[in-house]
Amino acid sequence: MFSQEVGMMSLSVRVKTRLLQLIQQLGDDPTRFVRDPKKDFTRQSRLSLTTVVSIILSMGASSLKKELHKAFHLDTHTPSVSALCQQRMKIRIDAFYHLLYGLNASFERAFYKGYSLIACDGSALSLPLVLGDGDYSYRRKRADQKDYSQIHLNALYDLVSRRYLDIVMAPRRENDEKKAFLKMLGRGTFSKKTIFVMDRGYESYDVLGSIYRMGMSFVLRAKDGSTGGIVKGFHLQKKGEYDKTFTRIFTTRRNKTVLSQPEVYHTIRWARGRAFLDKDHPYIEMTLRILRIQIAPGTYECIITDLPADKFSLQEIKKIYRMRWGIETSFRELKYDLSLDHIHSKKAECIQQEIVARMVLYNFSSIITSHVAVEKKERRYAYQINRSMAFFLCRMFLCAPADGTPPDIEPLIAAELLPVRPDRSYRRKIRSHPAISFLYRPI
Repeated sequence: MFSQEVGMMSLSVRVKTRLLQLIQQLGDDPTRFVRDPKKDFTRQSRLSLTTVVSIILSMGASSLKKELHKAFHLDTHTPSVSALCQQRMKIRIDAFYHLLYGLNASFERAFYKGYSLIACDGSALSLPLVLGDGDYSYRRKRADQKDYSQIHLNALYDLVSRRYLDIVMAPRRENDEKKAFLKMLGRGTFSKKTIFVMDRGYESYDVLGSIYRMGMSFVLRAKDGSTGGIVKGFHLQKKGEYDKTFTRIFTTRRNKTVLSQPEVYHTIRWARGRAFLDKDHPYIEMTLRILRIQIAPGTYECIITDLPADKFSLQEIKKIYRMRWGIETSFRELKYDLSLDHIHSKKAECIQQEIVARMVLYNFSSIITSHVAVEKKERRYAYQINRSMAFFLCRMFLCAPADGTPPDIEPLIAAELLPVRPDRSYRRKIRSHPAISFLYRPI
């Protein structure tokens, strides 16, 4: 936790103060965050390192010129778009990761029954890159389709605190969700009481074994066994519901002892077991609980977990997995409420800056919003904060000048409510979204 100097401030002011402190740390030690420490940001300029980072952090959907006029409050000496582009190319992506990690570490996260619930998932983002050039460009597959460019985001998301914890970005064709997760798992700091909630794209012994060896837990949706996957290796029934627990010694060895005791040993191909099995540790004992649950008449899903049945019932596991949808909602909020679909550059490095910056702004808003209480009244529905409006208000609050009396933003957020209508469901509309052209931007 940061200094007690801001202890008497409102939460929104404390969060903004801390974020500004983290931005100032970039300027205090710029050599860690610029490409050429001997030249970059060594001269006095209106577009200093901290100023450029602040502009990128608070960008909306407008064009770069409009964003500059907003940042400099219609000053007649507002820098040019070209100057901003040249300055931002000097900044390494590490500067924005510094803000992401630093802000998360400064404020405690919420828990679910004492556990930290972290979802891992990915999402594709269409980009305004030059088509036909580079790793991000794709040729059309159908006659009615255009060439397109995309980047894939792999993120860790706290489902209870509603914050992004980490991200790995890659061209969509090179994306490997499992490797991205293992990278974030290896560089993160997680407590033993952490449950990772994941979809079918992360089904592998690499992922499950790595989590298990670190003493943490998982809830993973798996294939039902008829099309392969982990469940198929346990020869379970293919009809009806079940909740089975297996304890096996997993190994890549195929000696007589292993092959003669299939009820004790479970052999994994070396290529799939390398993340948590090695020559010094060729065996690992792991308890897996496999559940097959009915979600609709004739429709079933399989879930693999290591959570014990005496502490986590079937209904509890189903509830935890349903909470995974929070990361899907967060991607929608990130792209549309925080304007991530309105990228301001055609350079991959600058695009990655904006992606992490939007996650910092998302966390900034979530920390403030999570502590805004909704007044309970006799109403037909329960009410919740309108997060779309909350994001707008928090962005305006961040952009407000630091001098003078800070606006009281919590009552403004508390006044923007939406009814909670439970058990509503709609068919998911899956369609492509092209990148937003630079020529068509809102005010």
